[in-house]
Amino acid sequence: MSCITRCPRKNGPGLIIQALRNLSQELGYFIDSEKGRQQLVLNRALCGNILNYGYCVYPRTFHYSDHPENGPVGKLIEDNLEAVHKRVGSNLDGEGPGILRKIPQSDLDELKRIFDVTGATERMEKIETISKKRAKELGLSDEEYCRQIFTINSEEHYI
Repeated sequence: MSCITRCPRKNGPGLIIQALRNLSQELGYFIDSEKGRQQLVLNRALCGNILNYGYCVYPRTFHYSDHPENGPVGKLIEDNLEAVHKRVGSNLDGEGPGILRKIPQSDLDELKRIFDVTGATERMEKIETISKKRAKELGLSDEEYCRQIFTINSEEHYI
């Protein structure tokens, strides 16, 4: 999103891309592209983490098997999650202040209300519904469909 600050004409192609992505999700076109289908995984992972834990990326839902690009360090962190977070000084699921502290339920409820009021909950449900329909058309279970869109990269979007 740095185009606006760098462009002498203040063009914002990132805003256009956001608007097109929004329209694609609204009309259900996202399901027709490899990258678009990944909205389901992002929907579940990021929005799910925000609503359930108060964080976009939450260590207990981040699995090495899904992100082998993290190499042996990623595996070590997952295998020693409590010790690693204690050593780096995070307050993983702890009460009180600190990074990765447990977010009070009242705050999570407020996040849910924000999602509801802004239309995010409705958008998430639409992505779920359209994606489940596509999985059924392909004869895949929900888990198989998610694994497929999470792991397959045809690299056609680079062309």
